Amino acid sequence: SAGLHILLTDTKGRSEEELATLAENNGVKVYCMGEFRLDKNEKEPEPATMILGYGGLSMEEIREGIERLKKVWL
Repeated sequence: SAGLHILLTDTKGRSEEELATLAENNGVKVYCMGEFRLDKNEKEPEPATMILGYGGLSMEEIREGIERLKKVWL
């Protein structure tokens, strides 16, 4: 969908599903980039990349979301 987004790629070898679950369990909705890939290579999968939408959020909501993700992703 249209809006403001940022893509974050994991460098710790975690799956998109794991990252999405960690975020969701802490009240942050993120999307898996893999859902939008047309050319999926099972032998050499792409690194986990998450889509974070922030277009409809206030600065305070963005800060809160970042703090929550830092606690579970870093």
